[in-house]
Amino acid sequence: MKKILSLTLAAITAASVFAGCAQRSPENASPIHAVSSSAESSAKWLRDRLGDSVNGDIFLATSDDADRFGIDTSSLRDEGYVIRRNGGDTVILGSTEDGLDRGVRYFANYCADQDEIDVTYGEGFRVKKLTIAGRDISEYSIYLFPDADECHTFAAQELRKYIGLACGYYPNIVSEKRDHMIVLERLLDDPTLGEEGFTLSVKDNGNLYITGGKWRGCMYGVYELLERYIGWRFFFNWQTEKYTEANEESFYYLYDSEHVEIPAGLGDTQVPTFPYRYGRFRSSGNHFVKMKESTSVSNTTRYNGYGQSTCLAANHGIGFAAQAGAFSEYSFEKMGDPQPCYTDELFIEEAKTYFVDKVEKMIASGLEIGKDFTAVDVAQPDSMDFCKCQECMKAVAKERANSAPVLYFTNIMADVMAERFPGLWVSMLAYWGTSDPPTKTAPRDNVNVSYCFYNDIGKLVCGHHPLNGEKCTEHASDSYGTTNYTYAEEFKEWCRISKRVTVWYYPLNWDFKSLTFSTIKTLRDDFKFFSEYGVHGFWICCADPSPWNDGKRESIDILAMYIIQRLLWNADMTDEEYRGMIDDYMYVLYGESGKLIYDYYEWIAASEADGCWPVMACYRSPAGAMNIEKTRDDFELCISMFEDAIKYAPSAKAEYAVRLASCAMYTRGLFASYYDRYLNGSETQKARYTEIWTYFRDLAVDTQYYFAGGYGASVGELKLSDFNIEENPGEMLARLSDSQSVVSEWWKWWEK
Repeated sequence: MKKILSLTLAAITAASVFAGCAQRSPENASPIHAVSSSAESSAKWLRDRLGDSVNGDIFLATSDDADRFGIDTSSLRDEGYVIRRNGGDTVILGSTEDGLDRGVRYFANYCADQDEIDVTYGEGFRVKKLTIAGRDISEYSIYLFPDADECHTFAAQELRKYIGLACGYYPNIVSEKRDHMIVLERLLDDPTLGEEGFTLSVKDNGNLYITGGKWRGCMYGVYELLERYIGWRFFFNWQTEKYTEANEESFYYLYDSEHVEIPAGLGDTQVPTFPYRYGRFRSSGNHFVKMKESTSVSNTTRYNGYGQSTCLAANHGIGFAAQAGAFSEYSFEKMGDPQPCYTDELFIEEAKTYFVDKVEKMIASGLEIGKDFTAVDVAQPDSMDFCKCQECMKAVAKERANSAPVLYFTNIMADVMAERFPGLWVSMLAYWGTSDPPTKTAPRDNVNVSYCFYNDIGKLVCGHHPLNGEKCTEHASDSYGTTNYTYAEEFKEWCRISKRVTVWYYPLNWDFKSLTFSTIKTLRDDFKFFSEYGVHGFWICCADPSPWNDGKRESIDILAMYIIQRLLWNADMTDEEYRGMIDDYMYVLYGESGKLIYDYYEWIAASEADGCWPVMACYRSPAGAMNIEKTRDDFELCISMFEDAIKYAPSAKAEYAVRLASCAMYTRGLFASYYDRYLNGSETQKARYTEIWTYFRDLAVDTQYYFAGGYGASVGELKLSDFNIEENPGEMLARLSDSQSVVSEWWKWWEK
């Protein structure tokens, strides 16, 4: 065996190190050697990538075998590695298996053909030096006022934890004033900061102050300090593994820095654009608060009361009350079946009794109005089966709006709650069958109207244009009646007549998640529109991955979810901030491959059909949003794009995320190219189509890719085992289209 030169200050011979490798099996005849079993997977990856055409022998090991090479890896982080070569053989040492994986990928992508290599990555803490106004962090403690509540105690603990993880110094949390402090404080009734705003400031004495509003401001200020000024990124990656509190840190990232300086004279004040923010980003534990979300759907969430408040948006409260047995004269076997009579006296009295009792029990349990919960939900069930009795129809005729009976009932409930529970809001929906505003009667001052940009009688929301209606004219419609103009005008009127409006926002398609479409081009415009009209809060619908199918993997829509979470806090970010936020996210999730994934997002936008189409509606296929010709013609280009992205993925985790993201691309391409490339293509084209399909099937199984939302009966769930071109090539494609003629042709192919 060859001699390994200059791996350390002294030369070591391979024979002395690898005495146990004298007898190799044929499969180990490769010049790429795994020193131990912990290196086998990395060795296989490198063999598959480089083959036998390498310069000298390459030896792979983890820190357990570092002593055999005379290399000290004790200062390396888990993801750290060392690569050494001096004209001959190569050693790649990883601190752990993850570190070795990253090392071999870096070697293959950037330095495999170099004669001289001396690379060390991941040594020491990520932040080598942290100072505040020029003073080292080791001189600082964290001051927490003596009567701090749970929220502020948690904020202090989080600050200590993430400073320590960044630089190795864990400041003490103290309750007495001293020199050199990070001071956590709150202003209970500050009109500027409110409940959730904060100020980060460094005073002349060198102290760093995190001053928060009444409830949660200080905690959000802590996370802003950690992110903006220290370099933490609290990204949540649903594409890799299921989130639990135990593996929470594995989803977060910290940039390497030689020196982080929190400058003297710092003054950064932030107040959220929208006070109530529920991104519907399904996780538990701490991640909600790290994303500065402020609402939840229940009172049982771990950090309810300071990380979250019960969601202000309406959520079919009457349906849930019916399920709980609130109404004696109405049969609600399921939520939304049917609607009650909103002018019926018995129904109204029973609703009063139920909701007053519910609020009293919440207060008795220790929950506080305004802190732990903000509203009572008396919204309509999820149904269009409205009462058509004489009294209800009189109300509709008087107001020239189908929403009239619902508003009549809601105002009665609002009067009851205003008298019994001052400060409590009453939430109603402007939704399916009730999105049109009344013409004479306004909601009471304590009514929150949750307007839904969803669908209503004869119209669907256009997914191609912003919701402000400026690009969807009054007469713009397709066979589904798609128009944003009508919705925008209704919404504006609700905003005019209501003291408070929240929004149900549907940015993605629920059932057909595999046909990803671009939201980057509309999200900012939508949230600026909502900000302009004073929207108070949000419930984001259809944005959560696999909402009813926990554990399955989806595609690349998590970027949209992340953007939404950031826009909920700051809808007025600049162009540079917006693009920087996206680039940052793509880099952390995909490494250098993120540039290619972003290029694919832009390609999606360029490959969408002209005009208006209803992608934001949950139960319509996005197939009509595709420019079929461009998607077909660029399919191979997109495949190459993802092959390059896989090649440059910096880790196995990132590679998995890239491969999973590619599943949506394959779905689009297979859908668009079926007719020309398979059904009517040459034998060569058919063979290539079959090859791609087979690869996609195996990829879907390997990544646990979830093809469709499965919420609506129109789609259901296509099992991964069903991806088989010989037995059922058409089922997946058939489910992507509303066209019966297309479905028929696909089934003919299947039956062959």
